[in-house]
Amino acid sequence: MTAVHKKFENWFARLAALVYRHPYAALLFIFLLTAALAGQMAKLTIDTRDESFFGEDDPALIAYNGFRDTFGQDDMFIISMRPHHGLTRDFLATLTELHHQLEAKVPYLADITSLVNGRIVYGQGDTLVVDELMTEPPRTEAERELLLAQIDRYPLYEKLLVSTDRSMTSILIKAQAIKPVAEKDLLAGFADDAPSPAPAAHRYLSNEESIEISRAISQVVAGFQGRGIDFHLSGTPLVVAELTSTINDDLRTMVPLSFLLIVLFLAVLFRRISGVLYPLLIVLLSLIATLGLMGLCRIPITMVMQILPSFLVVVGIGDSVHILTIFYRLYRRSGDKEQAIVQAMGFAGLPVLMTSVTTACGLLSFAWADLNNVAQLGYMAPAGVMLALLYTVMLLPALIAIFPISPGRDAAAARLPLADRIFTWIAAVTTRRPLLICLISAIMVSLALWSALSVRFAHNALTWFPRDSPTRVATELLDRVNGGTVMLEALVDTGRETGLHEPDLQRRLSEAAQTIPTLEAHGIRAAKAWSLADVLKETNRALHEGRDEAYRVPESRELIAQELILFESGGSDDLEDVADSTYQTGRLSILAPWTDAVLYKDYIDRVSEYLASQFPHEQVRLTGHIVLFMQIIKKVITSMAKSYAFALVVISLLMVLLVGRVRIGLLSMIPNVVPIIFILGLMGRLAIPLDLSTMLIGSIVLGLVVDDTIHFLHHFRRAFEESGEVETAVRETMLTTGRAMVITSIVLCGGFFIYTTAYLASSVRYGLLTGSAVLFALAADFFLVPALLSLVSLNSPTGPTSRTSKTVPIIFLLCLLPILAHAGNDANRARSIMQQVDARDDGDHSIADMQMLLIDRHGRKRSRTIRSFGLDRGKDRCNLMFFLAPADVKDTGFLTYDYDEGGKDDDQWLYLPALKKTKRIAASDRSGSFMGSDFSYADLTKRRLDDYTYSFNQEQREARVYGQQTWVIDSLPANTRVLEETGYSRSILFVRQDNFMVVRAIHFATEGGLRKYFDVKRMELVDNIWTSLEIHMSARKGDELVHRTILTLDNVRYNQEAVDDQLFTVRTLEKGL
Repeated sequence: MTAVHKKFENWFARLAALVYRHPYAALLFIFLLTAALAGQMAKLTIDTRDESFFGEDDPALIAYNGFRDTFGQDDMFIISMRPHHGLTRDFLATLTELHHQLEAKVPYLADITSLVNGRIVYGQGDTLVVDELMTEPPRTEAERELLLAQIDRYPLYEKLLVSTDRSMTSILIKAQAIKPVAEKDLLAGFADDAPSPAPAAHRYLSNEESIEISRAISQVVAGFQGRGIDFHLSGTPLVVAELTSTINDDLRTMVPLSFLLIVLFLAVLFRRISGVLYPLLIVLLSLIATLGLMGLCRIPITMVMQILPSFLVVVGIGDSVHILTIFYRLYRRSGDKEQAIVQAMGFAGLPVLMTSVTTACGLLSFAWADLNNVAQLGYMAPAGVMLALLYTVMLLPALIAIFPISPGRDAAAARLPLADRIFTWIAAVTTRRPLLICLISAIMVSLALWSALSVRFAHNALTWFPRDSPTRVATELLDRVNGGTVMLEALVDTGRETGLHEPDLQRRLSEAAQTIPTLEAHGIRAAKAWSLADVLKETNRALHEGRDEAYRVPESRELIAQELILFESGGSDDLEDVADSTYQTGRLSILAPWTDAVLYKDYIDRVSEYLASQFPHEQVRLTGHIVLFMQIIKKVITSMAKSYAFALVVISLLMVLLVGRVRIGLLSMIPNVVPIIFILGLMGRLAIPLDLSTMLIGSIVLGLVVDDTIHFLHHFRRAFEESGEVETAVRETMLTTGRAMVITSIVLCGGFFIYTTAYLASSVRYGLLTGSAVLFALAADFFLVPALLSLVSLNSPTGPTSRTSKTVPIIFLLCLLPILAHAGNDANRARSIMQQVDARDDGDHSIADMQMLLIDRHGRKRSRTIRSFGLDRGKDRCNLMFFLAPADVKDTGFLTYDYDEGGKDDDQWLYLPALKKTKRIAASDRSGSFMGSDFSYADLTKRRLDDYTYSFNQEQREARVYGQQTWVIDSLPANTRVLEETGYSRSILFVRQDNFMVVRAIHFATEGGLRKYFDVKRMELVDNIWTSLEIHMSARKGDELVHRTILTLDNVRYNQEAVDDQLFTVRTLEKGL
């Protein structure tokens, strides 16, 4: 084994000589390598989502993404307000103003709910009204009292929109789940099938967007401070956004400070520019190369990967300091740079190689972790370690050869007499009294182990914030007052279409919402739960004159099905939040308190057991952020346990192989394990839990302790071969390698301990534990390693080894005038086109059979058969529809009067046979879904020309659609009334130039980031009238196809005598065909 060591040492010496003699070639190689890898950094992405912990095929992530695709985000940003004088009229006016400002200024907004727009359902004559609680603030005390009475009638408000004691009220903000699609990609939405979905990291909102939302909320709320209201911002996405933002702020501060301290310590210890610049250059270049490699491999920067720079600092600084310390000492003696660097590389090259190999192998164990980004660390960290090694052995000789270095005494040398005495004393004590040193070490290890026993697995990121942190104060206050800030979601799958129409199932859902808040584990108890049953109970009560005894689930499938149709016709989209489009799967939402993620497991198990017994014939799945995060903690614990155990085994085997003797190789692992035990003991003493932040520190600790031990053993072996005396060999090792180890430890301690001044407790713990690990590792190698070596009988000299002007604006405006004039002409031209669309002959006295096919995102289909009648009354239009199938909607009728007169609301009635009632659809409710399809009631009425403004689309004025030329026209609501009635903030219309038919349209919904694609697939001339015979309406979020409706027309006939005025009456609607 000694011969092998010699060969490696000679190889490193020859490499140093070769690089020293050809430094520019070496620098060119390093430059080309770095430039090539740096070029790949453009591909580097940042993914700080919790979902980044999971692989794309992980069942937990698939379930969570499926939930978000169907129902949107599970968690909410919460703005809680405690008015100093209660729910006064002034406060309610402020609340209304705040609500509308948030609605206008918060990006990526899917929904915002407060007492301003809280849902109320009531009957008004023959109209079922789904309205907002507070359309305007109360102006009198009587109106305020009436408002408070309304709040008391809706149990769903309590602990969500208002506290039980009415001292606090909240605004709930739900962000979009899927990122909005780019304008240039809009036309892709006309594809019949969904495009290939983007990777999850690009489809869903990331923490960066959550931070943007959080900042927008904070800015809006800041404008309302000082109005006698205490504001508290909380909710899981806000906490996560604040946590991510604060971590980034800490890193932006701490990393430069850490590097500054390292620079200062290197400058003080070496007092040479080379001693400062060369190690930092190696660390910087190795980090750039590693990040470039990550970009090449499409591996993003994650929360876990953030420890990589720190790790490369440890490796890069350590390796270069060891070589430079020996080089400066040899250069001072000989004055020959080449000889000094060649000897230094020969002396320290092998242990540097061995430390890199053992560290890389230890980190490689993370590649088999259960968590995706931990496994990615297992790939990239070893690569970074080996790149740091390459940069060290190539750059140092080249830089030393090119740039002049004075051979004068360095700072360390100036203190040699004192250092010599200390090192000599340590060598004497540890080798002459090894049993005493080992006994003291054993006692200290025992005490550390005893303290380590109190360390527990726990993860509560909220406790990372200081106790007076606004985020922590707000979350703890809301948990205390309302009982929860986080969501647990249960999906109840009936296994069949319209399974949620079963009264028994809805009663069981209602019972579950009452029972779940009584379940408890580890003090965790849900504040409330709600589901589709709550919507049904509110609707049923409204249909029975608002009597409280009717606040119950309807008694038949037909009643449930048609009450849901009626509720949808009210213009509310709330059903999307509690059931899927086929009414097969229902959502049961549970509001729970924020607590230790480890404790959630038992609570979730308790809830799961109850739901299994409550829904024995249905499939129940628990998901949401709580479940996802619980899985993260569980997998972190198991992954780290497996990885560290595997790493210790692999490193032990490598130590044996590298040392050449089994006993010394295994003994060398003792000082590698002892610092880790001391760190655990320190954690126990300071009550620091093993959580997501502290468990990742272990990889850095492992690299530190192994490196120091290998350097010590390698140089001890050389010294022992020369002297044959343990004490002499230890002393010589202390005077050479020991000095480099002290310098490295001081530099790293300063770099790590600076983190103890950070804001977050996780950063403070990182700095404290990592800096302490440096000291523990140094102490173990200085005291325990020599003592153990003294206890080993060494009969042969073989030892262990290691590793402008005013005219310009005028000219500019003059240039703009033709453009502005052209824009005005464009607007007039666009309106002229739409006038011809409006004047087009669309038939009169018509009859048609229609087939409506509803298709959800999973391809599941539902069919509805309709008989339709149409009649023109001057400029007005009447339409009558009867549903013929399926059974749950059979004989349902829909009557509409479209009035051409501006300012006059259209009339619409819906007849529900199960209720034997005709309900008028309020004008404000036209945005609601028509019979569960992707067509709204507004889509089924003719657009009034003056309700919109028109202009040519900025991206393209014309486009070919199915081989025909079309104009592309942007349509915007002319006023707020139109916007609220239709639910569309903008439409892009494709108008055929030969017949003025709108053959395509893209409608942008005001809420949820939804876009609807209207596409006429087939049209023909029927009785010389252009008639659409097949129309597709698709709903998309981002690039995700959410739902699709295909409307096919058959047997279209015009000028039918049977179609007259008497047909279009409410009496005919109720009588049926």
